[in-house]
Amino acid sequence: MPLSRRSSVLWGGLLLSTLMLSSCAPPDPLEQRSQAPPPKEESSLTLNNATLEQANAKGQTVWKIQVEEARYSVDGKNATLVNVKGDFYEDGKVVLQVKADKGEIIEDGKALFLRENIVALDPRNKAVLRAQEVEWQTESSILTARQDLKGEHPDLTVTAKEGRYETKEEKLIVSGDVVAVTEHNTKDQNKPKDPRRLELKTDRITWEIKNNRVFGDRPLTLVRFVDQTATDEVKSDQAELLLKQQLVHLAGLNQFKSVEPPLQIAAEPISWYYLTRFVTTDKPISIVDYKQRITVRGNRGAVNLAAGIAKLEQGTNTTSQEQQSQLYADELTYNFGPQTLQAKGNIVYEQQKGVKFNLTGDLAQGSLPDNNVVVTSTSPERVVTEIFPNQ
Repeated sequence: MPLSRRSSVLWGGLLLSTLMLSSCAPPDPLEQRSQAPPPKEESSLTLNNATLEQANAKGQTVWKIQVEEARYSVDGKNATLVNVKGDFYEDGKVVLQVKADKGEIIEDGKALFLRENIVALDPRNKAVLRAQEVEWQTESSILTARQDLKGEHPDLTVTAKEGRYETKEEKLIVSGDVVAVTEHNTKDQNKPKDPRRLELKTDRITWEIKNNRVFGDRPLTLVRFVDQTATDEVKSDQAELLLKQQLVHLAGLNQFKSVEPPLQIAAEPISWYYLTRFVTTDKPISIVDYKQRITVRGNRGAVNLAAGIAKLEQGTNTTSQEQQSQLYADELTYNFGPQTLQAKGNIVYEQQKGVKFNLTGDLAQGSLPDNNVVVTSTSPERVVTEIFPNQ
């Protein structure tokens, strides 16, 4: 039977509504996921037995290394390295030859980190640095070392907690429990070996390897040894060690102690030729024999500790606490072994123990501990003796 007009309109409306509902319904999420493109897989580059190098903006090589393995990050800017060996450059020249168990390339080669059993040799001066962790900054040409740092050179060995090697200046700055040692042995085969060494302890030093100079501006201790026996010990606020000259310049407050002869020296500044044990100063100096209780002072002077002889000038004063005696003179030579003296110029000898008296003249010689001093003069009338009877 044919549909009525009303029925056909209703059917048509229902059909249209069904089509509209079908077209407005959200898609099936399962169907949508099945149609999405697959995610991109990230991948990194791994190189085996490779040679890697980095250049600066001028096209100059700043480092070149061989590695057993290099595993790069996805962006290619960083890499981890295994068994590293190679060279660091400055202005196109090799300044360090390095090797390490592990390493990292950072920020597209701007820095290199090396770790474990690191050895870095500067071929210009033969200095060797050892550590467990170092960082090489290519732009500044600075190597920063940490953990068990040790610097070795024919003239000096240094250990510290950390340090920085500036390759442009060939300068090593170390800090934290610093110990620096320089050793010397007799080269003459006809003489017995005489191993001598100087040991420096402080918190921070600068070692100018190219200039053979070590400088410390923190409180420090210097000890001179023969074999394992200490012969001299110095405490100072500041020291400059010149390795080729075997010389130490001491500034600030200095306390110098010699074991044999048993002397304490106070002066500011002091120049100490530590190998030959020769001390000089152009400023006031005081020398105390702490066993004999003899004090020798001068406005400038030198002490040969190996011979036990002091030579003072520009006004001197020698005092014996035991004998309560003292001697004034322009110049004085004092031998601390036999405790003898020779003096000249404006002599005044005073004795307070027993009979009190004064002697004046031009020359003097004798021994203060024995109260045996002879004062003479080129002009007999210039010798004057004053005796002060006991009250």
